[in-house]
Amino acid sequence: RAAQMASLGALIGAGPCLASGTLENFGPSCWAVVALNAAGGLLVAAAMRYADNVLKTLAASLSIVVSTVAASVLLAAPVPSLKFAAGGFLVVGAIYIYGTAPKEAPAPVLAAESGKG
Repeated sequence: RAAQMASLGALIGAGPCLASGTLENFGPSCWAVVALNAAGGLLVAAAMRYADNVLKTLAASLSIVVSTVAASVLLAAPVPSLKFAAGGFLVVGAIYIYGTAPKEAPAPVLAAESGKG
């Protein structure tokens, strides 16, 4: 469903741009960025459907870190500051801790507590 909405939105949005010639100067690297943003949007929609809120927040934080590093490496953007790097390490550490933490089993429901007994 999200892919259908994304493709319809792309067609509606691209129509005026194609008619006015706005997209004439788009090179392959620019189209790659557009495609990555579109794919990222679809991944966010999938994550929102299947993941819990903590995981969604960590994924959004990690996407900011990865996007910034990729822009610095691939697009010659300015190198992030030390504060950003420290924040990035905190995000990666939080994701590691969340992913490796032991999961607690839910407490069993007793028959007397459930009202079925």
